[in-house]
Amino acid sequence: MASSICPTCSCTEIDVVDVSGEAVCVSCGTILEENNIVSSIEFQESGGGAHSVVGQFVSASASKSYGNIGTSGRNYGLESRANTLANGKKKIRQIAGMLRLGDHYVDSAFRLFALALQRNFTHGRKAQTVIAACLYIVCRRERSPHLLIDFSDKLQINVYVLGGVFLKFCKLLQIHLPLIDPSLYIHRFASQLNFAGKTHSIATTALRLVATMKRDWIETGRRPSGICGAALLIAARSQSVMCSLHDVMDVVNIGERTLKQRLYEFSLTPTAQLTYDQVGKLEMSRVECDPPSFQRHREKEVMEMLLLESERLPLEEKGRKRLTRGKRALEDESEGEEKDDTVLAKGMLNKKANYAEDEDKPTVENKDEADKDTAEADTFSDLDDDEINSLLLTREEAEKKKLLWEKMNKDFIQEQF
Repeated sequence: MASSICPTCSCTEIDVVDVSGEAVCVSCGTILEENNIVSSIEFQESGGGAHSVVGQFVSASASKSYGNIGTSGRNYGLESRANTLANGKKKIRQIAGMLRLGDHYVDSAFRLFALALQRNFTHGRKAQTVIAACLYIVCRRERSPHLLIDFSDKLQINVYVLGGVFLKFCKLLQIHLPLIDPSLYIHRFASQLNFAGKTHSIATTALRLVATMKRDWIETGRRPSGICGAALLIAARSQSVMCSLHDVMDVVNIGERTLKQRLYEFSLTPTAQLTYDQVGKLEMSRVECDPPSFQRHREKEVMEMLLLESERLPLEEKGRKRLTRGKRALEDESEGEEKDDTVLAKGMLNKKANYAEDEDKPTVENKDEADKDTAEADTFSDLDDDEINSLLLTREEAEKKKLLWEKMNKDFIQEQF
């Protein structure tokens, strides 16, 4: 700021010209201050005959000025960090253009990329993967209808590699993102399925179904693609629109087993028993059910109880028959002790006489009798038929036990095929 008094004539009238930036004394014309701004580019010649620009270039994102602009006018002699940031922003714009993202997505992703570069997160990783993770974080914050698999398809990067970089970057910067809402992707998938004039009505019905799945805990802990696919398939078929499983699978990028599992879980909820007209009034419905994991655990417990009960009944019947046999044996023994002594003596004499006669028989017959006794022992002649039958399952019991086993080990059987 120029002095208010002229040092030459001590005049206090000072005229300030804004165009030229000069402060002139009105009395004597002395120029007290000048602040000329030169916008033209001047060159100077060095001793070797080379020409260089006079002045310095200061970038908006650089940490220092650059005096060597270069002969081409484009090479400013940038430092490595500034060059990396410039290339990163260029790649961010390219990827954002592939996914049709706005400029504010680019600016937010560039700030995240600068933080990643500052924390050395780009070391040992491809810049393209880090940039995709930064853009996906911005999409999650802005709640845009973009999935991680969209970046994987456009950049031809493994989705699991991209997801791993995304999770590590969020953990490094302590970024807490909101949970994915499946309703954000309903209109996008509905437009890709080409439902003609019923796209809006099908999408509205699918949104109601997604809301009921949230209340029934089906949406918790699951990817949004499966929830959206099941809701759109049910909504389309409820309005008599032909839509196959493979059509939905191709659009939402899920497998057939996942889609069928979501449909099966939905079939166990009270909403599955409603008609199409009743589905339109689901906003007022407050009916809830247990999560699918609770239902599977309870169903498994019931099956195990039935299986244990089916195995316990034959054992109880076997124990009951053995107890009856024991009582019968005790009664026979008590009756035998009451026999007359003369009968016992007579029996012993007969036994001795028979033994003497048997000594005179050939040895072959003795061998045949031994074989006969062994055969009788092998046939379990000492056991009752009822006891043997109690150890064996009937055809109906065997069939029920087989069905229970197959239902309990359904996942194991499917893995074998």
